Formats: sequence, C-alpha cells, structure tokens
Amino acid sequence: MGKGYRRRSSNLYLNKYTHSNSQWSNKNIINNIIDMPVNEEFINLKNYIISKFMDRMINKQFGNVKENFFNFEYIEQKLNEFNIPQLSIEIELLKKIVMVMKTAVETRFTIDNANIKMYGEKSNLFLIETSKIVLKAKYEIYTLIFGDPKIKNSDFEPSILNIIQKHLDNSPGCTVNHIRSKLKNEYGSLFV
Repeated sequence: MGKGYRRRSSNLYLNKYTHSNSQWSNKNIINNIIDMPVNEEFINLKNYIISKFMDRMINKQFGNVKENFFNFEYIEQKLNEFNIPQLSIEIELLKKIVMVMKTAVETRFTIDNANIKMYGEKSNLFLIETSKIVLKAKYEIYTLIFGDPKIKNSDFEPSILNIIQKHLDNSPGCTVNHIRSKLKNEYGSLFV
C-alpha cells in the first residue's frame, strides 16, 4: 500500500439491482472502500455535514438548520474543490446527499412560509405536525400498485399481499417497478 493510504474493510449489501455499467458498480464501490486515501479535510467536512445538518434534520431541529442554510453553498464549493480520484465516487455520493438535504430543507421552508401566510406568524392556532404513517412494506406496495382499497370500500386482497411478500423475501432491495412487472400478467388490469 502506498503512502497516505489505510486499509479498511466493510460488509456491503450489494444486490443484483446495482447496474454494472454505471459508476456505482459493485467493483467500483468495493475498490473505493478498500484502498481509500486518508484526507483529513475530507473527513472533517463529512463530520461537519453529519453533525451540523444530518443529525439535526434527523432530530427535526429545523430551526437550527434554517439558520445555517447558507452553509450549503460552502459545502458544495468544498466538495467541488476535492480532486482525489480514489474518492471520486464517495465525493459524488456526498454531493447527492447534500442535494437531497438541501431540497428537504427548502421544502420545509416552503411549508413553514405557507403556514405563516395562512395562519399568521403569531397565530393562536395550534398546529400539530405528524410524520406520515408508514404501513408494512407489502401494504405500501399494494397501495402504490393497486390503489388504496379503503377508497374503493374493499379490503386488501390476501393472495396479492402474499405474492408481494414472496417477492420481497426472494428479492431484498427490489423496487416497486420490479414487483409491478412481476404482477402485470396476472393482475395488470387492476393496476391504478
């Protein structure tokens, strides 16, 4: 191993849905992790992103993130300045994570501003924000493919739920489109 490198290993869940012709192929990801250069500036930037933005967003501390929103420009600039070929995939991944965070924060700002316009900044109205209720995977997929059965005054079809569950068990990490394609021949006429 060359100077400035450290050897790390990691267990990765890599499945058949990773396309080998993309820059995100299994080989590139594994090579990128095994012989990764140590770059303190990059590590510090990653830790900064995690502690100042990711952790706070996870803990729904949006006020703090909102106050420091201007730092996204700094983060994007720093990521664009890194020219480390061995870290190129990780840098690109981090850029995409930052874009997702930035979009989420901008969406949050939009919702907050809409609430202020609708109810006023010092409204006596008590708004309760809740997270989306997420059903078990097979029910979420059923609803996406066939629609909400409650709207049609019916129930989930147990035989279809069983088929969806079998696909989830046999193909971990598969997408809704994968399951939709497997159900199309037999149940395509019921799709929404």
